[in-house]
Amino acid sequence: MEIRKATEKDVERLMAIFERAREFMRRTGNMTQWIDGYPSLERVRRDIEEGNCYGVENGEGRVVGTFVAAEGEEPNYREIRDGEWLNDRPYVTIHRLASDGTERGGPTHACAGAWAGGTMSGRTRTGTTGCCCAFCRPTASGVAGLSGWRTGRSG
Repeated sequence: MEIRKATEKDVERLMAIFERAREFMRRTGNMTQWIDGYPSLERVRRDIEEGNCYGVENGEGRVVGTFVAAEGEEPNYREIRDGEWLNDRPYVTIHRLASDGTERGGPTHACAGAWAGGTMSGRTRTGTTGCCCAFCRPTASGVAGLSGWRTGRSG
């Protein structure tokens, strides 16, 4: 898997991936996330313009997954209930992680692997139905610190 910044040329493909992800959520009982066409075309274009949107390509160069990785404080994560972050160091927040379903686990692992050996922590909200990846340590509130993204190597 290769990760690269998404461009305007990717928008149609990314929207198709988000549609597949919404269908998967509904089929597996998640009726509350990504409703009413979220993320919108405008939101995806804004993510690309801000330089935070990434495409995950398979070995044939086809975009099979996407995510937003935004550095800096996420206001929604200032306070969490029933849990705690692994540390208070600078972090990357992951939003809109989605796959077209053709590469089982590939986009999720590629996303996590992008920061696994880096210097930043990762944070994401997994929702009330849990997370699709093995890197999260969910709390009762559905918020998770991504354990593979800890700055330190201990614990």
